[in-house]
Amino acid sequence: MTFAEEHHPIGPREKLIVRACHWAHDQLKEQDIAVPAIARQLGMDRHTIWESIKALAQLDLADPKCLEGVRTRGVDERTWKGTGFPSGRVLTEFIDHTF
Repeated sequence: MTFAEEHHPIGPREKLIVRACHWAHDQLKEQDIAVPAIARQLGMDRHTIWESIKALAQLDLADPKCLEGVRTRGVDERTWKGTGFPSGRVLTEFIDHTF
């Protein structure tokens, strides 16, 4: 015997409901909260959160207005040694320095 159930707020093969995806995206975009911090708040893995909101973030970046009002940009690169595999990680961020 098999059982299948359909829930309209969540799409097939999705891990978060649409409302949770938009909430997480807003936290990242508007509140400047990092993906790992959002994942901790929801009790989920950061990869799961990122896969759920990546499409929304890509839509933002595709919008020509996304850099409207930005006059000064900067790049920050960090390297740190972690405890798992891979042990060396690099992060590159683009920062809006317009004040």
